[in-house]
Amino acid sequence: TALFYYFNRYSDQPERILDILDKCFESTPWEAESIVNELWRHYPDIMKERMSKWITSENENKRALSFHGMENIANSDPNFIMEFISDAIDDNTIEVQKKITHILTQVARSNPIIVFPYIREWLVESDEKRVKTIWVSMKKLANIIIQRNRNEQSQEFVLLTQQTIEDWKNDENEKVSYMGEKLFRIIRR
Repeated sequence: TALFYYFNRYSDQPERILDILDKCFESTPWEAESIVNELWRHYPDIMKERMSKWITSENENKRALSFHGMENIANSDPNFIMEFISDAIDDNTIEVQKKITHILTQVARSNPIIVFPYIREWLVESDEKRVKTIWVSMKKLANIIIQRNRNEQSQEFVLLTQQTIEDWKNDENEKVSYMGEKLFRIIRR
């Protein structure tokens, strides 16, 4: 609760809050995630700058935390998120990979036209580990479009996801076409 006290006390001083978090994020993970989420909502420019430093940390928990709440800018700055993910896509830690999968799914749902070209590029240049990370995200997206509640989904998202899968299925790159074939089997069930 002390962390929330500081957050409320210095709510108009995000740099100060981030300095405090920098010292105690590992001992208060839930509180740190909540505060980072709020900071992304209220101070996205400051968060972009600070999280760009955190993602290069040797501390895997700090790298994972840098993604938390980033979905708050999925509509306003998807290109920043995709470049951020590009810098971290090959991170070896499970926690960072989970965060990448989560945020990638969120951004793709709101901006598929921006996200899918990045993912294709990552696939072309991928190793087996990266393919697995991308597969988890793309499988989630494919499953989303076949859910019964399609009226709750953006038509643009559904159509672009289907078209991307179709295009990838016929892609000249072996990794991309293999991913397209696997995804096509999901959406054609």
